[in-house]
Amino acid sequence: DPATQEMVEEALHITGLSYFAQCDVLSDVAGKTSKVIWTRQPSQAFVSQDLIVLYWWGVPWTVERGSVNIDVKRNIVNPTSTTGNHEDEVSWMLTTGSIGSAAEHAIFEQLYGVESVSTEKILTLANRWNIPIYTIDDTNIDQILPQLDTFDIVKENIRETVEMGWTAVVPQRNIQLNQWYGAGWIIMDPATGSAGYLLAGYLVSGSELIIGGGSGTDVVHIDTDRIIDLLNQVDPTLGALVGIAGPGAELVHLAAFTIASQTVVGAIIVGAVGLSMVASAIVIGYLYYRYRVRHSSSIFRKRWFALKSPSIVAV
Repeated sequence: DPATQEMVEEALHITGLSYFAQCDVLSDVAGKTSKVIWTRQPSQAFVSQDLIVLYWWGVPWTVERGSVNIDVKRNIVNPTSTTGNHEDEVSWMLTTGSIGSAAEHAIFEQLYGVESVSTEKILTLANRWNIPIYTIDDTNIDQILPQLDTFDIVKENIRETVEMGWTAVVPQRNIQLNQWYGAGWIIMDPATGSAGYLLAGYLVSGSELIIGGGSGTDVVHIDTDRIIDLLNQVDPTLGALVGIAGPGAELVHLAAFTIASQTVVGAIIVGAVGLSMVASAIVIGYLYYRYRVRHSSSIFRKRWFALKSPSIVAV
C-alpha cells in the first residue's frame, strides 16, 4: 500500500540518521588507521523527495513523487593526530570526506534499492568510462576551464574557489546515469584537507537544476513495505555496519585510480582503509546479525509504533 505523508517523512528522517551513523563508524575506522582522534560539531543534512509536476497546456495537472536526495549542508569535524603529525590529519580529512560523499549514494542504494549518484560515484564512473578527470589550480585554470562541457554554475564555482587558493577535481563533461544527468566535482583546501563534494543535476524527465549531495537516479515510490524495511535496518549499529562494505569497495577502487596517478603513499592508505572496512563488515556484520538484529529491530518497531499511536502512549 502507498505510504502516508507522515510515514514518508519518517522514512526520510531515518535515512538521514542512518547516513550520519554510517559516516561516524567509517570515520572511526579511518582514524585508527591514520592514528587520529576526532570530534564532530553540530552537523546538518536535508533529506527530501522531489515532486514532479505534470502540465497540460501549460497548466499544472498532477503532482507525482520523484527522486530522493540528500544535501549535507554542514559536516564539521576536527581531527587531532595522536603523534602530532599534521599530514595525518590532512590525510584523514580527505579520507573521511570521500567516505561522506560515497555514503550519499550508498545510503539510498542500501535503503531504497535505487541506483544513486554522488560526487565520488561520478568520479568513479568517469574513470571507468575513460572521461578525463582534471585537477585544477591557479596554474592551469585558464587552459582547462574552457575544455569543460558542463553547467556554467560548475565553472563559476571552480573559478571562485581556485581564486581562494583551493584546488578542484572535476570530470571533463557531465554524465547520465539512468534518468539523472549532471556533474560532480570536488573543491579542497590542500593545507587542511577541508573539502566540498558537490553535485549539480536533474532527472531527465524534469527541468530544474538541483545543487546538492547524493541523489537517486530514478523515481522512488515509498510504500509500506519499504517503511518496514527501513525500520528493520534503523538500529544505530546495524545501520552503520550495513554500509561499511559498499564505501570500502569504493575506496579500494579509488586507490587503484590513485596509483595510476602515481600518488602511491595516498593510494596505500586509502586502499588499506577500504580493505579493512570490507573485512570488518563481513565479520562484525555476521556476528551482529546472529546475536542482535532480531532483538534490536523488534524493540525499535515497538517504540516507533508506540510514538505513532496515542492509545499505546496512554497505556
